[in-house]
Parts: sequence; structure tokens; C-alpha cells
Amino acid sequence: MKKVLFIILMVLGCFTLMLKTKTFAAGITSIVNTPHNLNTTDYGIVVQNGEVCRPCHTAHFADKLTPNYRLWNHNVDITKSYTLYGTSSGYVGLDTASRLCLSCHDGSIAVDAYGSSNGPSGSVGAGSHFMEPDNQIGAGGDLKKDHPVGVLYAGWDGTAYAVGGRLVDPSTWTGTTKPSLKKTSVTGQYIVGCTTCHSAHNSAAAYGKFLRVDNTGSALCLMCHAK
Repeated sequence: MKKVLFIILMVLGCFTLMLKTKTFAAGITSIVNTPHNLNTTDYGIVVQNGEVCRPCHTAHFADKLTPNYRLWNHNVDITKSYTLYGTSSGYVGLDTASRLCLSCHDGSIAVDAYGSSNGPSGSVGAGSHFMEPDNQIGAGGDLKKDHPVGVLYAGWDGTAYAVGGRLVDPSTWTGTTKPSLKKTSVTGQYIVGCTTCHSAHNSAAAYGKFLRVDNTGSALCLMCHAK
């Protein structure tokens, strides 16, 4: 009887582990379950082999950017001019990651304009499916009506924050869900960009719109803005 009970408990334990593994694999933090998986969107795009990563990244022959960045595989105009929210000296220009986001989101380049798996310079063409207007940011190069990007996080040098600033000291951010600042190659200072608030690989189901932090009660806003 004890042996039978032991076997039953072992089977139940394995079954529970399988369920947990399946839940983790299909968890809300996977890009597979997001609109950035073009295989599951309403665009009608057919990605080779149903690959999830290829529209943005490729393991080989990444020739969309020089120098190469994150094995980028999507067409991008890295020199495109955008009108930013402000014009003060704090606006030093967009970081590369933000430009990669805009390569789809400003609506000027098709979301299916990415490299193929057919060797160097292989391409599926210019694409024919464009970002729908409701999800376009920076259309026509206009970012004046959007949260400032390409602007310095005034007072922060990566290790210490100048006292008296109107922003929150980033050294107080804790945990894994927090804003992210980019260090510019030009000035060595830290700026706000698209990826400060958003993470392209997080599930939209987590906080909505790929936000890094739950913005209930403006929690994400208040992590930066001292109000």
C-alpha cells in the first residue's frame, strides 16, 4: 500500500512540475505572446519558419546597421531627422535603440521590411504592411507631441545624482521593474529614450503597451518625476 501511495505521489509531482513548466514557457513575459510576434498579428505577415525574432534580429549576416547593433535585421533610416519635444541644450538627439523602435513605429518603413535567411544582403523586399495609425509614434518625423526623448536625464552621471534636481535619483530605483536610461556615445551622459519606459520583449499583457512598470496611479511616471 505504501509503495502504491509513493508511486501516486511521484506521478502527481511530475504532473504538477509539467504544468508549472508549461505555464512558465508560455508566461506573460515571453515575446511569443506579444504583438511583436508578427506571426500572430492582423497584418497577414508570414515570417519564414514562423520565426519570432527574425523581423528584428538575425543570427548571421546582420547588415542593416553599420556598425552592427544587436544583430539588427530590420530596415532603418538611422540618420532620419526628427523634431523633438524641446530645443534646449539638454536635447542631444535620439539614441540608437529609439531609432530602431521608430523604424516601425513612425510608419515610414513597413513592419515586414526585414532581412531574409538567404545569406549576405538577403532581403524580403521593402515590405507592404505598415504600422496602423493608432500605434504610430513620430509620424512624419514629428515627436513634439510625445514624451521627451533624446533628452538628458539632468543631474545623473551614472553613479550619482545632483541634489536639487526635479527628477528622482535613479540610484533609488530597485528591483527588476524600473525605468532604463541610455548612455550616449557622444556625451557619455544618460538620456531618456523609448526604452526608458518600454521594453520590446515584455508581454503587453503584463502592464500594457510593453511598459516596464505598472503605471497604475502614475507609478511609472513618478519613478522619474519628483512630484
